[in-house]
Amino acid sequence: MKKRADIFQDRQKRLTVLLEKERVPALLVSNLINVRYLTGFACTYGSLLAVGGRFFFLTDSRYIFEARKKAVADEIEETKSERAPEVIREILGGAKARKLCFEPEALSFADYEKLSERARGVKLIPHSGAVESVRTVKDGSEVAAIKRASAVMARALRETLAETVPGSTEKDIRAGLESRMIMSGAEGIAFDTIAASGPRSAYAHGAPTDRKLAPGDFVVIDFGARVDGYNSDMTRTAHVGRPSAEDARIYRAVLEARNSAVEAAVPGAPGEAPDRAARLALRKHGLEQYFTHGLGHGVGLEVHERPRLAPGAKEKLVPGMVFTIEPGVYIKGRGGVRIEDTFLQTKDGPVPLTSGSRIMRVI
Repeated sequence: MKKRADIFQDRQKRLTVLLEKERVPALLVSNLINVRYLTGFACTYGSLLAVGGRFFFLTDSRYIFEARKKAVADEIEETKSERAPEVIREILGGAKARKLCFEPEALSFADYEKLSERARGVKLIPHSGAVESVRTVKDGSEVAAIKRASAVMARALRETLAETVPGSTEKDIRAGLESRMIMSGAEGIAFDTIAASGPRSAYAHGAPTDRKLAPGDFVVIDFGARVDGYNSDMTRTAHVGRPSAEDARIYRAVLEARNSAVEAAVPGAPGEAPDRAARLALRKHGLEQYFTHGLGHGVGLEVHERPRLAPGAKEKLVPGMVFTIEPGVYIKGRGGVRIEDTFLQTKDGPVPLTSGSRIMRVI
């Protein structure tokens, strides 16, 4: 088993190789999720400067003592936000770097202006997606964390559905899931829980209400847990009472679309390939027009990250990627069905990290 420091140093090495390939002399990492990914340290103020194969972590007095114990970096420096541009300029000067790339999605305009004014002589260049590119392929510790989050989530669903009855509300389902995930060790929920029933189940992201479950309802439940910073994501659709022939047909069609997508998500396939397979499966059942979103997305420190599985997605699926496959059918006035699992891509194809039956649960 790797030592903790080795895990983050390996990630830094992978980023260094990428920066050299892209001819990036120095990169200022301001996205706090990216900072955590590279250093193992979570905070609300901090940045990481990568230059010359070395990593300098900057934070303020609130975090400096803990950072010196936990953050993995070559140098850890305490600085107030107003002093950060001067510190960055000094580090760059020592490395003889005259150009600094930055994350334009993360660096505020105010901080950009400060950096421009106080780090004179340094050319600032926007550069997107470098750390995110490295994050796309998960290491063993990340996969293990997602597995733990998925296990917490599966247990919560099993126990919550066991006590859900006709007359329970959508909010009851949310409360049951979220309390059980926290009690089982989750540090929080991955995202706002979705629980939508009856005609509301046609709302792909329907927030829970006081609506009571009634016979004939589909119940779409989309939720996740966060463990050690990593998220899980799963959707199951239940039915209140025995489903009609048409409801059963719709559910089987979505399950077929899910299975077709899994078969198409082979290593080397672009993200659009499994999406296309799911749509073709639904087309055979006359339901393709009711699938109104992309098939899936990456999962990790963020709930939605690379890769994308959607029309036009060209990024190839490679071993180590973690992503969802979540086809759905949403018919206004009638209801909806979605089945979602999270997968780890391997050399032999996608392996599910989420568990639980995909047979429609009857409430």
